[in-house]
Amino acid sequence: MIKKKLDKPIGVAIDKITVLGNVKDLFEFEHVLQDVGFELQDYESKNFGYRKVYKHQIAGYIEVKDDRLYSEPDINRLRRRELELYRLIEQVQEGKATENMPSLGELNSSLEDVQALIKQCDGQGYLKKVERKDIRYEYNPKYELYRVDIGDIQHRILETLYNKHCTRVDVAIDYAYKLSTLMIVDKKKRKECIYLGVNKRLETVYIGARSSDMQLCVYDKKQENKDKGTIDQYPSEEHVARFEVRLKGAKALERFMNDEEMNPFSDLFILGYRTKLKEDLKYTERKVIQGILEDVRRGLNPFSEMTRRENEKYKKLLEETVKEKLDVKKDYKEKRRFLVGQLENVLKDSNQN
Repeated sequence: MIKKKLDKPIGVAIDKITVLGNVKDLFEFEHVLQDVGFELQDYESKNFGYRKVYKHQIAGYIEVKDDRLYSEPDINRLRRRELELYRLIEQVQEGKATENMPSLGELNSSLEDVQALIKQCDGQGYLKKVERKDIRYEYNPKYELYRVDIGDIQHRILETLYNKHCTRVDVAIDYAYKLSTLMIVDKKKRKECIYLGVNKRLETVYIGARSSDMQLCVYDKKQENKDKGTIDQYPSEEHVARFEVRLKGAKALERFMNDEEMNPFSDLFILGYRTKLKEDLKYTERKVIQGILEDVRRGLNPFSEMTRRENEKYKKLLEETVKEKLDVKKDYKEKRRFLVGQLENVLKDSNQN
């Protein structure tokens, strides 16, 4: 029996969308949310400027604007939030997470967001005042494929909002691979963060700054489903590694929709831990490649401190001497038109009114 090769994606789709908007009557809107199955959570929003959180098991998250007046500087609240996130992260790492607690990856992402906002505070500790929409809605459009009524709920919410616009879109490419068996090489000089979960297991790799309009994230999708109690799209697969690009802001979304040459995965090189080098390599070339691979195994970006000339030279050497395990950039390119069409269909209800 020939073993099935798992080098092609098992799923490519628009995974998550965030829409901001206003409502005519917030009190009435919150009643509607509860009528269709959203539940008010006992914790506040991790997004600064929003407070109450309503959660539906499948239809997404609704966050309500924080209208309270504060007499203290913004930085005081941000510092308290930072300390709280450190405490929660430590709690998860010690295996003491509660049922409704966010995953370790989400907590670390929230921590980065808060720390970025702290840096934006002025000398008096205040953030630049911006007009916030009444509602922040984050949902997964794929879920309506599993249950028609979920699609009805999502569309009903979108139709209720006005002055709305899309602020973030996540595109996911899934592979039936165990994440810890892959080495992810970023051939660009970008910030990279690697988060290890319980028992030092690789949980998430972030490539690029959280504040940028395009960030890459690679994580164990099966573990995320388990942590969050969400729908498992691939019940027959033992392992799923998700490669995800998070597009934020009008500029990034416009490029995704209109620029056929834009490929967020173009600088990724995906290898296996048992990668074999070509036998005819020169001694110095072999040592360089072995050094690059060892850096990756240790969670370092070997290209981050190279000069431009060295970067180009060793990227080329790597590509010529090591075979990729997955070709995410090629898989994205082949599915781009499909993804754009999928987003166009979803955003019919989310355009600026």
